[in-house]
Amino acid sequence: MHKFSKEEETFEIWTQRMWHFSSPMTVHCEDKEAFKGFSRTWAIEDLSITYFSAPPYRAVQTETELSKAQRKRLVMTIPIKGCCNFSQFGRFVELRPGEAVFHVTKAPMIYNQYEHTTAWLIGIPLEAVLMHVDDPEEICATLLNFNSPGFSTLRRLLISLPGELPKLSHQARDIFAQTAISMTCAVISELRGQEDSKRSQTTRQRVRQIKGYVDFHLTDPNLTPLKIANDHAMSLRYLHLLFQTEEMTIARHILNRRLDASARFISRNANKRLDAEDIAYRFGFSSTVQFRRSFAKKYGTSPTQFLKLIRSQQ
Repeated sequence: MHKFSKEEETFEIWTQRMWHFSSPMTVHCEDKEAFKGFSRTWAIEDLSITYFSAPPYRAVQTETELSKAQRKRLVMTIPIKGCCNFSQFGRFVELRPGEAVFHVTKAPMIYNQYEHTTAWLIGIPLEAVLMHVDDPEEICATLLNFNSPGFSTLRRLLISLPGELPKLSHQARDIFAQTAISMTCAVISELRGQEDSKRSQTTRQRVRQIKGYVDFHLTDPNLTPLKIANDHAMSLRYLHLLFQTEEMTIARHILNRRLDASARFISRNANKRLDAEDIAYRFGFSSTVQFRRSFAKKYGTSPTQFLKLIRSQQ
């Protein structure tokens, strides 16, 4: 248990401190006046560790925020209470206590937490990571858990380090920090090694870019494979070829992401009055009929029954 003074911070102060650690983002919460958060950061040479606690919020980093960012970092989020999720490079991951996820501060991303969450954020300069791996983006928004090689040991070191700092000399602190960075890079190497190595790096980057584009345009009813191909200056045939080695076609990927988003929307707003037509329109479905049929096919139940199930569990 970490014991230190927790002075509550207003929304403005908390946001400023958090994104100074990471990078600028647009943050949304239901009530900024009632927002009470807490954050504390320890900087040890190139290693930064932040402990934070905050009520539900949503953070979005787009090209606008990236133009203001000065730091290029790899950040690992380790929740210890509450749940959250990330979306970056076309990947989406739900995160629970005991797990972790990486993201880079130089690319668009979305972060959500729907309940009060406490977590550790570990920041490393991207330059340090590139000394060990060629492409750290490969492992962003990919879940780490206790089955991930080396993660359990790394997690224990990172979250215990702030409590050890007062006992250590400056020289010992530097050694611990460099050890933590090297261990983090080792875990990244192991995680990346588990990724599919058959496709070329260029292809993987292209697919990630397109998946990220899909996530940021889900609400556009005109989002189709042809539009994606045109917006990325490629032929429709080449777009389909890119997705031949993926789990699903590009059209199926778009539909699947829309269904994921609509299910999360229903879960988050279960206490509100919801209408299938409004949800279908919100997430770019061509019709309410398509939304209902697709939803039932994926989740085995209608949106209405899904909502009733969520409400019964609250």
